[in-house]
Amino acid sequence: IMGGDNDDRLDVDVGTIAPVGSTFDTTTVYGALQEAVEQILTVNPLIRIVMMTEPIGWTGREVDEVQTLVRVQEKYPQAYRDVAKLYGVPLIDLWENSGINELNRNDFYADVSDATNTSYMYHPYNNGWKRISQLICMAFRHFE
Repeated sequence: IMGGDNDDRLDVDVGTIAPVGSTFDTTTVYGALQEAVEQILTVNPLIRIVMMTEPIGWTGREVDEVQTLVRVQEKYPQAYRDVAKLYGVPLIDLWENSGINELNRNDFYADVSDATNTSYMYHPYNNGWKRISQLICMAFRHFE
């Protein structure tokens, strides 16, 4: 289960984490994640769920009346970390471990950062997919 960038771009409410077995507000990030995990485990309690944060991305926001790219808010990947911990499922934290940042983002994302792009920057292309897939494969070796 992975996501987050579009939630930030669309300003989806993160909400709050709830105890296991609660009724969840699925219009929030926490509620949707918890509902998904609990539904999956209810249907197949033996399934192996893995959660992943997105790598750092950028989204367009108005700053001092100028549209500019700013980092996706970390509250979204934090929700994935918290839910993974609550349910005891493995987490691959691409946000913390991808090494993608403002200095090298144009080398990993297809959405080139320049004066013409102030919408978003979080779609990997070859170098980005290679970096992300290597991290995912390394993590899965530890889960076996």
